[in-house]
Amino acid sequence: EIQYGIQPGSARDRLLGWMLRQMLAIVTVSRCSHNLAVGRFPTLSDRMILIHNAVDESVFSPSPTASRSGVLCVATLSADSIKVKNLGLYRQLAIATPGTSFTLVGPAIDSEARRYVSSLPKNVQWMGQLSNDSLVDAYRQASVYFLASHHESFSLALAEAMSCGCIPVISPNGALPEVGGPDARIVQNLSIESCQEAIADGLTATEVERIRVREHIAKNFGTKLRRAGLSRLFAKILHP
Repeated sequence: EIQYGIQPGSARDRLLGWMLRQMLAIVTVSRCSHNLAVGRFPTLSDRMILIHNAVDESVFSPSPTASRSGVLCVATLSADSIKVKNLGLYRQLAIATPGTSFTLVGPAIDSEARRYVSSLPKNVQWMGQLSNDSLVDAYRQASVYFLASHHESFSLALAEAMSCGCIPVISPNGALPEVGGPDARIVQNLSIESCQEAIADGLTATEVERIRVREHIAKNFGTKLRRAGLSRLFAKILHP
């Protein structure tokens, strides 16, 4: 797994380049990550193929009986992810909006993450790591999914939440607009006031908008599309 923060020219960066040169094919998971990969390793562009990540919409689906409220974010909490996913802003938003409930899902895996969790205000419920079924329930019960990352190559959690009917409130960075689609509330400047306005708008979204959000995921990031893309890739590799 390639972690956050590989510095150009570092030993890890050179190792990554060597590893990629050994590959018969390099799968990218979004247009954003594909363009970045081609720009970073142009001599390997002929080996790169875009096959989007996928969400199983039969699992990640809305509940007809669940009532929705509040804001949700899902992340494995660490010193790196707190910075990259801009989780300091999530905390600041909760402090500035005490009348709104916020939920944070994901394990705290280092000391910085544990300090972050201990600093959360009372209107943030930290649920730790959940089972798959409990995670789906959290998606179904949330009204808005908030993600203000500085960079994301895809964000599967965002796509899963949208497949369950959450309205995305996102930053304009990385692949988030690509995943969020036309009904996403994209916050350009990420000020507290702009985020609050976008969240308030998402909390009052109609059921029609939630259906469109789910349809965007099914149309662009469904499992059938990924399965077909991988099948074509394997056929090309096995029968060049």
